[in-house]
Amino acid sequence: MRCSSLCRPALLTFAAGFLFAGAASAQEEVRDIPPVTFKISVARALPQEGGVDPACLELSRRLPMRFGSLRGCAPRVFRVPFGEYAVMQLPTGSAIRILPVQVHRNQLHMQFELPGVVNTRLQMAHGRPVIMGGLPHEGGLLIIQVVPEFSDYLMEPARPEPPGPKLYEVNSTD
Repeated sequence: MRCSSLCRPALLTFAAGFLFAGAASAQEEVRDIPPVTFKISVARALPQEGGVDPACLELSRRLPMRFGSLRGCAPRVFRVPFGEYAVMQLPTGSAIRILPVQVHRNQLHMQFELPGVVNTRLQMAHGRPVIMGGLPHEGGLLIIQVVPEFSDYLMEPARPEPPGPKLYEVNSTD
């Protein structure tokens, strides 16, 4: 059966309504996706004695070598939607760029960029810090620590099946 000239505009309007409704619901879904939180700490490490800032004690324990002085570990917190960059300026004049890509099997896949130094893809666990080397700065090193938080995306751990054959209960009458 052929559609008359009056029927075509109605069909187009109907189809356009579905397209716009789908686009609107997709935009609502995107807004409902929680961002990933990053705590980024930048510490200045020097060989000269000067002590460890109390805020840097945990970082100091994670480092593979000891420094005479470790200062400035107060983290900056970034809430970053997937597909967008967090940018943090460093005292060197360069900037860190972090891009959350996806969460797969309880691991955050993200892009970490420090222009001229490193551009890499990382897989990180929730709440587990990663230390990104030391960047030379004013006679010492800048040490960058990144801690991701993405609990909204963690899956419940699957309970393992008990070993042996599966037992099935069968109802019986006496």
